[in-house]
Amino acid sequence: MTIRSDSTSTGSTEDLHDISLDGAEKGETTTPSARLDERKGSDSEQPSSVKPTRRSLRKHFFFFLMGIGLGAFVAKFLLELKIDRGTTHQTEAQEDKEANQDNNRTLLTAKTSPELLKAFNHMIIFGDSFSDTGNIYAASNQTAPASPPYYQGRYSNGLNYADFLAERLGKEEGFIQNYACGGATTDSNVISAESTFLQGPVPAVNEQIQTFTADQAESSSLLNSNSTLYILYSGYNDYWWWMYRHSENATGSSLLPSEAAMERFAEQVSSAVVGNIVNLYEDSRVSGRHFLVADLAPMKHFPEATNYTSEYLEAYHFLTQRHNALLEEKLDLFQKERFGLEDDEVATIQRLKIHDLYMSLLRNPTENGFSPTTTNMVDTKACLSGDIQCALPFGNLFWDDYHPTTHTHFLISQEIVNTYQ
Repeated sequence: MTIRSDSTSTGSTEDLHDISLDGAEKGETTTPSARLDERKGSDSEQPSSVKPTRRSLRKHFFFFLMGIGLGAFVAKFLLELKIDRGTTHQTEAQEDKEANQDNNRTLLTAKTSPELLKAFNHMIIFGDSFSDTGNIYAASNQTAPASPPYYQGRYSNGLNYADFLAERLGKEEGFIQNYACGGATTDSNVISAESTFLQGPVPAVNEQIQTFTADQAESSSLLNSNSTLYILYSGYNDYWWWMYRHSENATGSSLLPSEAAMERFAEQVSSAVVGNIVNLYEDSRVSGRHFLVADLAPMKHFPEATNYTSEYLEAYHFLTQRHNALLEEKLDLFQKERFGLEDDEVATIQRLKIHDLYMSLLRNPTENGFSPTTTNMVDTKACLSGDIQCALPFGNLFWDDYHPTTHTHFLISQEIVNTYQ
């Protein structure tokens, strides 16, 4: 099955990321088992409990349009501004060490997109639902994710970062080729994700790359490697599925994987990310030379983890930290071994610091237009819960338990621009 979408700044199609729409009741401990059906079913069919009545659909569609209108207006307004993230007092001593890079971050003014990023004629994206602009939406005959409340197949309430990038850079249709599939993992040989819609595993990033290279082999015009940027953005699903499969519930630390096991798995996933880069770099049909690689977001601060036990959250935290540290080491090693050769003087790998961005937004919500009651370090809330949508989606970092709002996607696109400053 070929799954790909050509993304532009307007709506296209989206993705397969297995999501949860049913939030846990306040005060209850949520287990991974309790959320499995929600995640597995979300890329094919919505749980019956979230199917709105016609009356509620009209009402929520009205609020949805209001939210989209407000988000679009404010996003346009933000394009004229430089947003400074100020330093705030940190309340969690354990995470103070992680905050060093987050404080005093400045987002680049959108009107001054760097020429280095503008110089790319093509952008190829591989990943999961954080990147997908419509592949699973198209594969499901535009039924998943449901639109509304999701926006034209995206797992958000509006455009995602890929849309914003094309818009900000003034690129035409076809600039972005998006192979990302919601629910995808990094490498199916390491760990796969199940999809009820596809009745089998979701195409992982390594398989997305295989589809892309096959497309290139059949294409009459190959991409210029010096003017093509490859974005690789995955990892969340790898660790979510691995934790689920290695713990029956989140009620006791004795059921959680050992630290040694977590270390081994982080080694595997981070190696798989670099392995995907190597495949793009070495394949003669592609000869990729420019890469943007995202690290792992702080999983313990996602709304889906709000009611997990402290032991489960610490496991999330350990996996996140080890993945990002190992990934950085492996990317550095790859650059030293492969780049700098006579025929590779222009090769580049840029890091998209998703973890640092999220932590900065969580620590400094008001400076970035978010509400501190929904976006914070302790109790981050999703805008969408079942068929109930919050009044002002723009004030939320997260749209649902797993996915960011279009406001956050705008800031991610801005961070990408900033990376190429």
